[in-house]
Order: sequence, then structure tokens, then C-alpha cells
Amino acid sequence: MRKEQLSTRVKTECVVSGRSIVMAIDSDLNIDILEGGPAPMVFVPPLDLPNWRDPSIIDNF
Repeated sequence: MRKEQLSTRVKTECVVSGRSIVMAIDSDLNIDILEGGPAPMVFVPPLDLPNWRDPSIIDNF
């Protein structure tokens, strides 16, 4: 949508083990684990963001 490459760092923890995980996610949804592990299971829902008008992701489904 913005026609530019973006990336972010996410700090979270494993719900099973409680271990800290730091990951980087880029515009192409590539995920790199920077610290910790194991590799997370990540789900990215297929959303039509340019045409999305629902107030929340729940309303979109």
C-alpha cells in the first residue's frame, strides 16, 4: 500500500515455555528470530487491506 519496504522488531514470549523471543518481520512477512526460540508459529490472515472498512479483524471474518 505504501510502496516502501518496512520492518519491525517484536518482543514476545513462548506461551508454552515462557521463554523470551525477539523477532524481526519485514514487508514480505519474512520472519527472522533474533533472540531466543523456538521458531514461532505465525498466522497472517489474508486481508484485503486497501478495501477493508470493518472496525476490527474479527468483523472481517
